[in-house]
Amino acid sequence: MARFAIIVGVTMLGGAALAPAGPVLGSDFASGDLYVVSPALPHPTPPPTALSGVMRVDPVSGATAIIASLRFIQGRTATYDPYRDRIIVSTGSLRQIDAAGDVTDLATPFGNVNDVAPTGDGRLYLLGLTGVAPIGVIDAAGATHDLLDTDGRTPFTIALTAGLGRCIYDISTNALFVADPLAPGTRIRRVPLTVDGMQVAGPIDETVYNASLASADEPTQWSAGPGGSLFLKVDDNSNSLQARMLLVNPVTLDVVPYASSSYFGVAGEVAGTYSSARDQAVVLDSLSDHLRVFAFGESGAGAIFASPVSSSGSSGETARVLSIGDTIGGGTSGSPADLDGDGDVDAADLAILLSRWGPCVGCGGDLDGDGDVDAADLAILLGAWS
Repeated sequence: MARFAIIVGVTMLGGAALAPAGPVLGSDFASGDLYVVSPALPHPTPPPTALSGVMRVDPVSGATAIIASLRFIQGRTATYDPYRDRIIVSTGSLRQIDAAGDVTDLATPFGNVNDVAPTGDGRLYLLGLTGVAPIGVIDAAGATHDLLDTDGRTPFTIALTAGLGRCIYDISTNALFVADPLAPGTRIRRVPLTVDGMQVAGPIDETVYNASLASADEPTQWSAGPGGSLFLKVDDNSNSLQARMLLVNPVTLDVVPYASSSYFGVAGEVAGTYSSARDQAVVLDSLSDHLRVFAFGESGAGAIFASPVSSSGSSGETARVLSIGDTIGGGTSGSPADLDGDGDVDAADLAILLSRWGPCVGCGGDLDGDGDVDAADLAILLGAWS
């Protein structure tokens, strides 16, 4: 039941892939498969120009196949939603792509997005593309709502440096995590949510971590990490050895390096994810057109895993690497009552809830978001028992 193997000095093994929560719609994404979503994929036929689209990468062999061509793709908005069983990405409006490469619209009145965070139960959080950013919520029925502030009436907004931000939903804390650049480091904020996910439940917790000693950080991508952690990829646009891969403890907000990278063209290391299938970080080297893999604690060039995954001559594109099963943090059940993130609501979760009994604003056991862990939260947990 020890959930956080990410504390310094503890090994980082055994991150579990997520299973889709809720219905799937007839597609065939395989858990562990990797996808590169980019405006600069290698074109399969001459001339060797860039192709905007989605590429599948086998997590064992590194074999690649382009599954979809899609103009104006904004790679850093891409995620995989296990409920819809689709890759979600913006091309100015939201689109959804199945494993066969078929593209359909995901209609929403919400404006341009920085990032999209699925929860596994049908909700998608949309982080706005402005300096004071709203957050929208698409529900399982496809309706769009404003995420409301703690008063239950006012739309919630969050300040983003230069309008840049990345987000992920974490099941274990029932919270949305938002990272943005705050020179010279990265600001990480935890936004606690009510049990229905439509309102902020309490105070916003914050930490700042300076990943690079050479240049300012820019967070580019979140994913689930090993041992209940969250993985955060940062880009610092320098060519020196820096900790560009981080792990965040979603409960304490402690940050530790996952790996440090240094190789020719490392300034073009623009995206990356933790892969539970490989138990490694997989990053995009956009200058040399490779995927590279890094184990926990590794320092250097990593190992070239798949190539080419971007077009010759391109570098610094706004791409994203997705690992199917690793786009939601903290657990597999899709229920906020799964307090230990093991995929079940059971006696272990009951013990955690009872240990937090009493005033507990914004903590994981406060399932109804009223600031206390009490009989109402116990009833919610027992109602979700599995």
